[in-house]
Amino acid sequence: MLELVLLGQLVDAELHGYELKKRIEGFPGGEGATSFGSLYPALNRLARAGMVEVVPEGRRFRPQIPMTGSLDGEALLFRNRRAKAPRGGRSRKAYRLTEAGRRRLIQLLNDDSVDDRVFPWKVSLVHLLGDAERERLFGRRVELLRRRRADIDQAITAGSINRYRREHLGVQLVSVDQELRWLDSVLPAGSGAPAAESPTAGASGVDPQGPRARVPSGRPAVAQEATT
Repeated sequence: MLELVLLGQLVDAELHGYELKKRIEGFPGGEGATSFGSLYPALNRLARAGMVEVVPEGRRFRPQIPMTGSLDGEALLFRNRRAKAPRGGRSRKAYRLTEAGRRRLIQLLNDDSVDDRVFPWKVSLVHLLGDAERERLFGRRVELLRRRRADIDQAITAGSINRYRREHLGVQLVSVDQELRWLDSVLPAGSGAPAAESPTAGASGVDPQGPRARVPSGRPAVAQEATT
């Protein structure tokens, strides 16, 4: 996934490694997605493969002592400039996407991965795809969500789960249904997700229309509703 993320962030900008890391961490769900220990080796691999190219920024650091008329002042400015210099005296490097990198990015966007980790990144780059490619991507996500919904339904009806697990599954079911409705709205008519049915409070313990009344501790939600 890191390859997709890095190439995607370089589509519209030349970025330094630190800027790339900040962008990734600023993406919802991107916290902790990468570290400098994985970022720079990945960038080096992409550079060797010709998918990104290094853009040197500036020259090797050469501190200049200004003519202030004061030896103490000149020494202070010299120390301040040296402290701000890149370590090792090396210039900073930015990274730029190449045409080969753009082709690879499109290839990654078209692969079969549509799980919860990678799909938000693909959605953020979906404008790079044609209509047919975008429809296939969303269609694969619909198939995954349909399978997930069936699994959740089956788990909810199982008699061996406690109240909290049942209600948490209901929360997941609401989320799946919301995404299916969104996909149905962006896919062409006849190819989208079927209208999703919201879970009933009696089945999942969650009312999708709003907060439920507090259930006294120790009494299952379903049992209380049955007595009202």
